[in-house]
This record gives sequence, structure tokens and C-alpha cells, in this order.
Amino acid sequence: MDVLIATESYDNFLNNGLNLNISIDYNGISATNISPRPGLWNIMVWMTPYSNGSQPRWSVVEQVLTRNQSSQGFIAGQHFVFTDVIYRPNQQELEVYLVGL
Repeated sequence: MDVLIATESYDNFLNNGLNLNISIDYNGISATNISPRPGLWNIMVWMTPYSNGSQPRWSVVEQVLTRNQSSQGFIAGQHFVFTDVIYRPNQQELEVYLVGL
């Protein structure tokens, strides 16, 4: 997922983070159900100047999901989306990177 942040919203991005909706597509067995349990899901988010997500990566957040989000169960064949996932960049890392551009 590529996200472009406009200059006029930079301060808002730093203060409030980026609100993401992450859709999960499951291509496995159609009868698969996954029961809710703690730590079931993990979503890592980072910033990079490359659209393919390659190095360098900065402002890495190892888990952007809340405890409740990461524990959600899943039923194959049903639309599944994590909503209101907030990514907050590390402001110091971001500023160091932007100075180097």
C-alpha cells in the first residue's frame, strides 16, 4: 500500500498519525475459520521512499494493531478489514531522514 502525505498535512500526520484501513484477502481453504485469540494478527508498518517497500526502512512500528484488533477471529469467505489502524511515525527518525533528502 503506497501512501503519499501532502506537505500541508505534515503536522497533522506527526500529531495524529495515519489512519489506515487494512483489508485481508484469504486465498486458502474456503471452510477455514480462525478463532479469536490474543496475538493472532501482527501488522508491521514502516516508511521508505521506494514504492516496493524496500530498504531503507525507517520509523518501523513492529505492531500497529491494538490488543483487540490483533485478537480478532476470521471466517474464510467473509470480507475482513482492520479499521482505524493508527500508524504514528517516530518524529526524530522522520526528521533525520528528511534532512538527508
